[in-house]
Amino acid sequence: MRVRRTFDDEFKAKIVETIAAGAASQAEISRKYGISPVMIGRWKREYSTGKFFEIAKNTDIASVKIRMA
Repeated sequence: MRVRRTFDDEFKAKIVETIAAGAASQAEISRKYGISPVMIGRWKREYSTGKFFEIAKNTDIASVKIRMA
């Protein structure tokens, strides 16, 4: 049985930014890291909606609001 791999948001953002910059194609990244092109497509959609930049759930909201002001 194959073990399910997990990737952190920083890695996903790096992959999407590499593709967007034209440094590598989606197919090249897929082969290099052994990640499904469909999964990379999902990451691209999530990246465009800002999912990788959400505030972590365990972050103190008050300190975030102060930094944003």
